[in-house]
Amino acid sequence: MVIPLITEDLAGILQELSKENPNIKDIADTFSALAPDVIRLIAINKDNKYTTNGFATNITVIAIEDQMMSSMPLDLVSGAMEQSVINDGAKVTSKFEPAAKNPQGVEFTQFEFEQNAPTATGGRIRVRSGTLLFQVKGKLIMIQLATPQQFAAELMPILKQIGNSIERLEP
Repeated sequence: MVIPLITEDLAGILQELSKENPNIKDIADTFSALAPDVIRLIAINKDNKYTTNGFATNITVIAIEDQMMSSMPLDLVSGAMEQSVINDGAKVTSKFEPAAKNPQGVEFTQFEFEQNAPTATGGRIRVRSGTLLFQVKGKLIMIQLATPQQFAAELMPILKQIGNSIERLEP
């Protein structure tokens, strides 16, 4: 179940987090215009170490309700997504790995790309993103980890751990 939060709900949380990292509010504000019917969760790393020039390392969970994308072979979906980020000016940095089942039997795949991304301060920095894809009940689920380039080697392995931990819970 997803419980949508509105900006007013987040004000107190952001105020508290801003005491530890003053950039958090500006960074969180950059996500405020995202579509709540698609974006399910955004987690921002509050450790200032992983924030560069107004860009904080973050994980975004996106659920796209689309019968075609949720039923096509995952390798085709991944290929289409990779082509889409290339068309948007990004550079795919991972070699193709076919979709595989994790220890719980859930098929997933992932790819990484680099791009210049906007920051909360109005600038742009080089960001490495990893996108993990899997399908469930008429939805394509994307979990994306985005981090300033200098933290990619340290943080990108986390995405594979997430993929290996996905488990379908049946009602």
